[in-house]
Amino acid sequence: KTGLGYSGAGFDEATARAPWMTELGDAPYAFLSYVGWAGLFSPSQAAEGTKGGAALGNDDVFAEDLAAIPAGTTSVIQFHSGLEYAAAPAGSVRTDLRTAIDNGADLAIAHHPHVLQGIELYRDGLIAYSMGNFLFDQYIYATQLGMLLYAWMDGDALYRAEVVPVYVNG
Repeated sequence: KTGLGYSGAGFDEATARAPWMTELGDAPYAFLSYVGWAGLFSPSQAAEGTKGGAALGNDDVFAEDLAAIPAGTTSVIQFHSGLEYAAAPAGSVRTDLRTAIDNGADLAIAHHPHVLQGIELYRDGLIAYSMGNFLFDQYIYATQLGMLLYAWMDGDALYRAEVVPVYVNG
């Protein structure tokens, strides 16, 4: 009802996987959001068929959903996955996000580990493996560090990126 754009959740699988399409300046953007696991409870958090929930993502889903994005559209994937508190991204997350770039994503941003895991320039895209906790309050030193990521685009091509550190003090 607020008009705030969103992606990654819906009343069924099709709406959960649908991108939020918008224009920034005069350029078209598509935002796609996913979780990396269905969960261990029943019913699961994942949208499936006519069941609502979160969009469950993997490299096959990324490829299928990105193929439906119009050419010339900047595509941003957000992926809630990875191992909590791990110093480096899980191999599966690295593979999934590289596959997203291979299939047309311009930016791939992961979050879940609660700690920073760095960024990678991969082919023509940018991958942020974990942005840290941003403003989430946990009492573990490493989780007090986070980052903002600014990305400048020239059409659907990455022009420049800047990481701004964030530290939660108290």
